[in-house]
Amino acid sequence: MNNTEQQFEDLIVQVLAFYKQEVSPFTLAVWWEACKRFEHAQVSRALTNHALDPERGAYPPKPADLVRQIEGTQTDRAMMAWGKVTRL
Repeated sequence: MNNTEQQFEDLIVQVLAFYKQEVSPFTLAVWWEACKRFEHAQVSRALTNHALDPERGAYPPKPADLVRQIEGTQTDRAMMAWGKVTRL
């Protein structure tokens, strides 16, 4: 395990402890696979945004919540792409 992966795992363990969730090796592996393509700062910011979200923040985040925070939904991405097309 490299330093980046260790920092990421430490962050996930701390976040899930905030939500009183236990962390298994499987849980960490799923989180890592879902988020390893993102920068540590992006993941940290997305976790903070999740915690502050009035609707979703009361519940522990799942990897899909972070991906949505960072990349947006399919609808968001489609609207951005359409916006680029209409500007041409």
